[in-house]
Amino acid sequence: MGLGKVLAMEMADRRVRGAVVARDLAELKSTEVGFHSKGLGVVTIAVDVTDQTAIASAVHSTEECLGPIGLLINAAGTVCQFGPRGTPR
Repeated sequence: MGLGKVLAMEMADRRVRGAVVARDLAELKSTEVGFHSKGLGVVTIAVDVTDQTAIASAVHSTEECLGPIGLLINAAGTVCQFGPRGTPR
């Protein structure tokens, strides 16, 4: 489970209505099921966050469904090994 899903489910626990954006359809479906298990609806949108046009479309879709965005949590990123400079990866 990624950080984005953890945060989304925490918001669901607090009964916050919202949208979840991710590129992985299976993760979106799993998150949607988690929201529904708590008796909440959620807007899920598949998007690649490196695509500016797709992001704009996701924002538009979210605002059409839910109204103006009041809180945005961005947990997009990559997982990689890291350590002190000069350390083999």
